This record gives sequence, C-alpha cells and structure tokens, in this order.
Amino acid sequence: MLKGDDNLQQPDERRYGAWGIRFPPWLITYSDLITLLLTFFVLLMSMADLDPVRFNEASNSLKGAFGIRQQPPGTDVIIPVFPAPSAELDPYSRSLINNLQHSLKLRFEKLDGEVSAIETFTPDSDTLLVRIHETLLFSPGSAALRSGSHAFLETIAESIRHHPIDVRIEGHADKSAVESSQFENSWELSTARAVSVLRHLVEQKMLGVERMSAVGYGAERPVSKDPGDSKSHLNRRVDIILKADFASGTTSAKEQKSTIPL
Repeated sequence: MLKGDDNLQQPDERRYGAWGIRFPPWLITYSDLITLLLTFFVLLMSMADLDPVRFNEASNSLKGAFGIRQQPPGTDVIIPVFPAPSAELDPYSRSLINNLQHSLKLRFEKLDGEVSAIETFTPDSDTLLVRIHETLLFSPGSAALRSGSHAFLETIAESIRHHPIDVRIEGHADKSAVESSQFENSWELSTARAVSVLRHLVEQKMLGVERMSAVGYGAERPVSKDPGDSKSHLNRRVDIILKADFASGTTSAKEQKSTIPL
C-alpha cells in the first residue's frame, strides 16, 4: 500500500476508531442515559421491601452520585457553655464572708440565749450559712416567732445591712414537728416558718425585700436521717444563707464593703 494511502486513512481512524466501526455521536449520550435508567430501576427494586438499612444505603448512594456532600460525623454545631466565674477568684467576696462569720460569732456570744443553737458554715467562699435550731425561733409546731428570737435576727440584719449580700431563708421540719401543729404536713410548717422570718426582717425595716427570698423544704433535706442520732434535732431548723454579690461596683467600693466593724 502506498504511503499516501496511509495518510488518507488516518482521519477515518481518529473518527471511527481503531477497528473502523463508526459510532454516531448521539450513541454516547444514549448509552449514558440507558445506564442511568438501569441504575435507577435497580435502586427502585432494592427499596421495594422498605428495609430501613438498605434504604439508607441506597439514599447515601444517590447522594454521592449526585454530588451531595454528607456532613461528616462529629461536626454538629455545639454552643459552648461557659461556667460562671468562680467565687474563689473574687478576694472581696472571700474577705467579706470571713469577716461576717467572725463578726456574727462575737455578736451572738454577747446576746442572752441559747448561743449553742446557732452554727455558721462557709460552703463556698462567697457564701455563709447561719443555721438556727427551731427552739431559738419557734415554739413546737408553731410558725410564730418567739420574742427572744428578735435580737438574733436583728444582729444578722445589722451585720449585712450595708453590704452587697443576698439573703435566702430556708425552712426545714420533720414529721414529729407537725404532730401538735395546726399545719397538715412538714412542708407547710417549714414554709410558714421561713416566711415568718422574712416578714419580720422586712416589717421591722431591717432588710429590703428585694434582697431576700424564702423557701420551705419540709423533711426533704434532713441533717440526719437516723431518729436516734444526736443531730436529728437539727432537722427542725431555719437556715439563713448569706451570699456575697459584687456583680456591680468599683474596686474601691468593694474594698470598703468587704470590711465589717465588730
């Protein structure tokens, strides 16, 4: 064969292929369409039984075929929760609570009455808990304050009157406290006692009501669950929780308010 004839056949080979078979241009598109239809019907057949596992697999396969990106696991949007600033970082709150505890102990010792019926704790560096046994405040089964309790409540109010301290009054009782009481249960008695303390402090203009709250827990938070325990009598009590609040104010004001005269 002449060399010139080879050159004449080269365009046909590029057009029809190495075997000389001619493919119309539309056949490529048609073959792609048939392949996609076949894939589609196969997927329909696989989903005909509504098997959840196979349905999810087919759904993921379709998403991948059409270029839909799947969100990788572990990329959910999480809003971080930042804890409140620790009271341990506030030296003014710590100083105020320490001074307040020391001051109250000295003032209680100067009063006539059962000083042993009062205990003070510092569960947190910005919190002081004053625990008062029921015998110092109330008669058995009663929510009316005894006259001898006024001096103790006034001492507490006077110590915190000019300081940024929030007051929470918690009443506690047990089943034995309502046996000779007009109240139906310990929950009502403990709530009434907490409100009586709050009302006395407000009515005597010792503290502003905006700084105070009262709640009754009944017998739900006993000091001791054993009736024969030496501390079981503390189940009938009033807890006055004093919490320092230096959320506002300048540094100089904090330093001044953290000092309590004895």
